[in-house]
Amino acid sequence: MDTGSHEAWGGIWRDTASPMLYTAGTPRTLLEFWQRAYFEDLWAMAGERAASLRWCELGAGRGTTSTYLRAAGADVTMVDLSDDGFEVCRHN
Repeated sequence: MDTGSHEAWGGIWRDTASPMLYTAGTPRTLLEFWQRAYFEDLWAMAGERAASLRWCELGAGRGTTSTYLRAAGADVTMVDLSDDGFEVCRHN
């Protein structure tokens, strides 16, 4: 399967049920828990200035990490090859 082109990634996001893995509440699934833990580790590594940093998520996909960062008040830029990934994020 070709996963290196813009068209291939667009097809992945269009053809796959892409649930948002962000949750403001208690994670209900292992994937939600993993995404929350990833964000919390990232935030902790940035230290006390985390909220004042400008963040850039490369390969943002459905934007789960960006959504966690925004919910924490951070300035975030999402970058991805596929506009379809951004549509998944907007929809969710």
